[in-house]
Amino acid sequence: MKQYCDPSIETWMASKQEDMREVIVEVRLPPRHVKMQQQEGGRSKPVKLVSGSSTQRAKTLDELHNFLATKMHLTPTILKAAGAIVVRASGHDVQLILKNPLVKAIRPNRKLP
Repeated sequence: MKQYCDPSIETWMASKQEDMREVIVEVRLPPRHVKMQQQEGGRSKPVKLVSGSSTQRAKTLDELHNFLATKMHLTPTILKAAGAIVVRASGHDVQLILKNPLVKAIRPNRKLP
């Protein structure tokens, strides 16, 4: 299974160029589920959020952050609510990041003009 959500990532990694790009690294975290309750008039409202332990989610994000910062010498930024980390990396760096079992997917960070 490919762990990148955009074909441009594969092309960039294969080019062997060392240009740096900002990517979003999605982290494998315990899933979150929202229980909904049907109300009068056909609308639904959330009644309960069931998710993995907040402590476990934070610990996993910190573990990948530390790997990127100390082992790969990159400057990562944690996006806690999204369960992801933003980092500027080369194509070679991304290939190494993809080997980490905590990585769910990598996609380009598209900035709006």
